[in-house]
Amino acid sequence: ELAAQICRDPQDAAEVLREGGYTFPVCYDREKCLEGELLVRTLPYVLFLKRGAEVVHVRNTVLTAEEMDAMIADIR
Repeated sequence: ELAAQICRDPQDAAEVLREGGYTFPVCYDREKCLEGELLVRTLPYVLFLKRGAEVVHVRNTVLTAEEMDAMIADIR
């Protein structure tokens, strides 16, 4: 599993994941390649991908711990 989060500060995403006890890899789009390619217009923008880069969930909102857990369970 991989989560890609487009946000202003990579520490924001890292803190949320650390506090939630999540251990999957996270990608921070420093060059904003994903932002342009995915036509991101609002923040936060969260993607959940399966192996092979299959996009499973896309959200343009802050996620609760319960929502993140449900999306992770769906990917597994």
